[in-house]
Amino acid sequence: MRLIDKNTKFFIEVYAQVQIINQNNVNLAELFNIYDSIISSESCYCIAQLAVNGDDLIKLGYVGKNIKQKLDELLNLVIENKLLNDKSTLIEYLKNHG
Repeated sequence: MRLIDKNTKFFIEVYAQVQIINQNNVNLAELFNIYDSIISSESCYCIAQLAVNGDDLIKLGYVGKNIKQKLDELLNLVIENKLLNDKSTLIEYLKNHG
């Protein structure tokens, strides 16, 4: 089995999202442009890029599957530009939305 790197996995995820949004009417060149703009802008697109990690959530009292669920939630909020990817902002959100 061949493992794929995180950028390839991300590209596949972008492709899937564009397919859903455009109902399969996606231009491959446009998809590469979207992908390149995300990568070059250094946008947060995976949990590892969040300003907080599992250890931060454990310190706030999160355990088990709740840690992954909250990190996914934070990632979505950051991607949607609803929260800044800033440690104090994310910690404050966690404290208020536990």
